[in-house]
Amino acid sequence: MEGSSIAKKPGKLLNLGLHEQQDELEQKLENGFAIVLSRMGNLHEREAHDQLLQAVADAKLVSYDLSEFIAFQMYEVVIGGLLYGVLSDPVNASKYYDALTLVANGSWFCALCNVNMVLFELYPRLHNEARQQILFFFRESIRVNVPKIDNVLINLIRNANDGGDFKDSCKMLTGVVGLLNENYPWLSNLKPKASLIPVILIVFSRNVSWIARNWEET
Repeated sequence: MEGSSIAKKPGKLLNLGLHEQQDELEQKLENGFAIVLSRMGNLHEREAHDQLLQAVADAKLVSYDLSEFIAFQMYEVVIGGLLYGVLSDPVNASKYYDALTLVANGSWFCALCNVNMVLFELYPRLHNEARQQILFFFRESIRVNVPKIDNVLINLIRNANDGGDFKDSCKMLTGVVGLLNENYPWLSNLKPKASLIPVILIVFSRNVSWIARNWEET
């Protein structure tokens, strides 16, 4: 078959089977990243940030009647593209996260929605490197005190505990434990009714029993 000789483009986020097509969400984030790169280029940090902010501002000039809608679309594209950079490029992840912080400008709803979509739709197929970069995202988000980040962290814990590969689950949950240990003051300052702590207790107590059973069987 003629099409079978065409090499499939490898995804930077997902482990795809031989006949699987690139995921629509991954493609969307990757397209946003291409726009981010076209704006940032090899500019110095401040100039690159100005270019990203200008990209959102320019969208408002396209149409007066639809300016707010178009501007939000571009904002969403840039946010998604920067998140893709954080997850796919560990070397430059800090640069993309700093730019994400600037563009978000204190309003993290769009960024956290994108992270939730990655967790719900892509997590089981993510490369190990991308999974480690998710931990990087949470580490940085806790550092800058992103609102509601604890609610999104719950989704990471639940996805890591979804009954997939045991070693992969333990590796991610161990990473989460390290993250929480590093940020104990943040954890202890969560609101009393925050859902994160009960979820942590349930999930990690369950995994302790799994590890104990696995140890006895070996």
